[in-house]
Amino acid sequence: MKKTHLPVFLAVFLVLAATSASAQNYQNFQDDWTRIKAAPLSFGPFRIFPGFQLKNFGFDNNIYFENQPLRDFTATLSPEATVYLPLRNNAILYFRDNPEYHYYVKEKRQRAFTNSYFTGAKLRFFQRIVLWGDYSYGEYKQPVSVELARPIRDVQEAVALGLFFETARKTALGVSWRNVRYSYRDIQLAGDVIGLSHVLNRRERTIAMEFYYQAWPGTFVFTNAGYSEYRFDQAALERDSQAAQLGVGVRFPILGKIRGTFLLGYRKLIPRDRGKPGFAGLYGESELSYRTGKFGFRIGFGRGDSFSYLETAYLFLGTRLLAGLSYYLTRVLRVDYSVEFGTADYPGRTSFTAEDGNIFVIQRRDLQIWQSAGVVLRVFKNTGLGISFNSSRWTSNLPGWDRRRDFVGAYLTTQF
Repeated sequence: MKKTHLPVFLAVFLVLAATSASAQNYQNFQDDWTRIKAAPLSFGPFRIFPGFQLKNFGFDNNIYFENQPLRDFTATLSPEATVYLPLRNNAILYFRDNPEYHYYVKEKRQRAFTNSYFTGAKLRFFQRIVLWGDYSYGEYKQPVSVELARPIRDVQEAVALGLFFETARKTALGVSWRNVRYSYRDIQLAGDVIGLSHVLNRRERTIAMEFYYQAWPGTFVFTNAGYSEYRFDQAALERDSQAAQLGVGVRFPILGKIRGTFLLGYRKLIPRDRGKPGFAGLYGESELSYRTGKFGFRIGFGRGDSFSYLETAYLFLGTRLLAGLSYYLTRVLRVDYSVEFGTADYPGRTSFTAEDGNIFVIQRRDLQIWQSAGVVLRVFKNTGLGISFNSSRWTSNLPGWDRRRDFVGAYLTTQF
């Protein structure tokens, strides 16, 4: 079963387990080499993987996800190219560029051009030792989190390093380090300025031990143990914190009937200000798909802590459950449906200001339901053109925070 189109703000759930993302993404050197050599395009020694996405192309009846909806037609054009230079079976150099143009018919102030790029190298010594390093700069126009689901300028600048020992059976053991700088632009909302840069601009540093074992061809069992530091800008030093996490999971093959990753672990976050709520408990991120005959199934879950843009809240715990079904009517036509339930829980009783100005002291909890239904027409190989209807409903025990959003549009997918 292939992934259906959902509104872009659903992608924020993918960061619920970001502290262990490297444990899901590490690839054996020889597997990388084989994949790169089979690139669809080549120019001399260079191997090229082109890509193109058409996102948010359609009609949105609440582009800011607010109580007073503002309707508009939107589209995001997202071409991409990844260029590899493999050298003598022991070195891979790479560069990726992903410019995007965000278009709004009425809200001209939201029109924007952004660009993200990624460059690095992967080196192998003595057939067993792999050293890699990369630099990335990502400029996005996307939601910060589920609690602020509107397009916001988000810049992420990162440096990462890793050193691994690989065996002939593709088992790998190593250490990775990552340093990420997050920067946000303040926004105007309901007549007030929300100082995102004041409360969320920060630097995150993570070091982790990682282990991979190939249980079956293409299927890896992995584990990682990591330590993270979160250092906020001068205006919000009291938000500094540190965390430790231990995760285990399985990464299924890209090809085959079962695809995806299952990750579950334990995480403990300790704020510098002991008066602020921390987090200790299970975290995870999983999405698995299975294809049999004319049917495709998809299930997923997510759980993890995220920093809140609300100064009185500090953080919230996000959870989600996902189920999806696809039916292949013919070889070229597919019908999709998916539903997702999510919660955002704020620990402890905290003061919140409702939109009418009243102040409430409550233990806030928000509920979200997303639904998507559509059809996809195969136009070339695994490339399909889809049309979908997407519905979002958000309710909260804090008065004035209920939200509704519907989106109807078209999209391209390379996963038919």
